[in-house]
Amino acid sequence: MNKWKIAFLLSMIILIASSLYLSYQFLDTGISNAYISDTVGKQDEVIKILGEILVEQGKEFSKKDVLFLLRNKYPEGFIVEDSSSIIYHGIEFTFEKDSLISISDKW
Repeated sequence: MNKWKIAFLLSMIILIASSLYLSYQFLDTGISNAYISDTVGKQDEVIKILGEILVEQGKEFSKKDVLFLLRNKYPEGFIVEDSSSIIYHGIEFTFEKDSLISISDKW
């Protein structure tokens, strides 16, 4: 066999193998992204439902109460306190007149 035939066959094998590998990677990435977005969507829905329940049952919670509970349960957690809200790990507790009015996903 000629050298160019061997080189051509080797390059075709490498081209086909790399194309198959890249196709697998694109498919795997697409499926992973679909699962991740589905999980995040469900998590957002759960946060919304739990937020509505907590707001309905916890209208007497003041901002100090929520901050106290969060700091006692998670002393090393990163808690951002604003004039009308508390943000903990992407969950925002919103207060109006020192009364809890909503819990939402900040991200």
